[in-house]
Amino acid sequence: MKKILFVLIAGLGGCLVSCASNKAPISSPGGSPYPAIIASISDVQGVTQPVSVEIDSTSSAITDAAITLTGGTSPVPLSWQNDSLVDGVYESFYLSSGWTYSAGTQYTMTVIFGGTTYSASVTAPGGVVKNAGASGVTLSWAGGSNDDDNLTIEVNPPSGGGSFYGGISSPVTFGSGLFTYPNAGDYTLAVHLTNSLAYSFTGKGDSYLTASDQEDEIY
Repeated sequence: MKKILFVLIAGLGGCLVSCASNKAPISSPGGSPYPAIIASISDVQGVTQPVSVEIDSTSSAITDAAITLTGGTSPVPLSWQNDSLVDGVYESFYLSSGWTYSAGTQYTMTVIFGGTTYSASVTAPGGVVKNAGASGVTLSWAGGSNDDDNLTIEVNPPSGGGSFYGGISSPVTFGSGLFTYPNAGDYTLAVHLTNSLAYSFTGKGDSYLTASDQEDEIY
């Protein structure tokens, strides 16, 4: 069977991360980037993943933070799992259990430690609908889009493709010229949507709140 692979990434703030422990630090104006909070909510192949939060500090491990995700059917608490010391930075990890990712829902993460309350909100993308025909492929989804959205397409077997940047919003249509086999039954669509909010929580460059959805379907 002929197959085409699509990877779709829609991001906010120019930062793309897939989980709490994967981060690409940005220089923070006006001093140290710490404390930093890196939070992630995600769904992979229709399976909700645990909410994850990493708190980075140069003074000590933060093991007693009160962390809650709201915006779904009920508040989701997170509990401390472990911590590590890496290059002089204490990294403390928190996870949740028992919640359901809902595309198009705005979630708010609240993190309290050291007498300070930090919070940030993001709209979860997902619910991708794909329609294909002789005129091309149209992708639509629930969830926000922003000025710094990014879109990357990979095609297998090679028949075109490329990278697209800026102002990506649902729906997106790709002309049939990108694809050798635009007919139903000829390819697999793999879509990865990400909304990633940089400078969230603390207003510093190492802090992020990310919502992502990854789906694969055979057409």
